[in-house]
Amino acid sequence: DMGLDANPSYVAQGNKPMLSARDPNCHTTQAIIDYARTLLKEIGGRVVLTLVPHSQSCVQQADELAKALNLELVAPPFDGMTTVDGGGHLDRNGAERYTSFLVREIVKTEAFKQAFPNRFSATK
Repeated sequence: DMGLDANPSYVAQGNKPMLSARDPNCHTTQAIIDYARTLLKEIGGRVVLTLVPHSQSCVQQADELAKALNLELVAPPFDGMTTVDGGGHLDRNGAERYTSFLVREIVKTEAFKQAFPNRFSATK
C-alpha cells in the first residue's frame, strides 16, 4: 500500500500519459515459459494472464507467453492511461480506466465463464 491518495499527483488532473520505455520487439524466452509452467502447476486452477500497464510492459512478450501456455490474455490499450510518475504507477484516472477495461474484458474469458456459469453475463 503506497498510500497514493496522499500523493497530490495521484488525484491531479492533467498528468502526463504513460509512455512505453521498452522496445516493442520484445520476446519471451524458454526460461520464462518454463518458470511460468512451474508456477501454474503450483497454483492450479484456471488462469487468465493479465498485463498491467507499466512503462516496461511488453504486449508481444505477454502474447507469446499466453500462447505458449495456452492461456487467455487480457492486455489493455495503454493509450490515455495517466500516471503519477511517468509510467510506474497509474494515477486515479489511469487506474479507473485500467480497472474498467479489465472488468469488461475478464468477464468475456472462457476461464471466467467456466468459473461462474449462468451467474454473470458479459452483455450486462
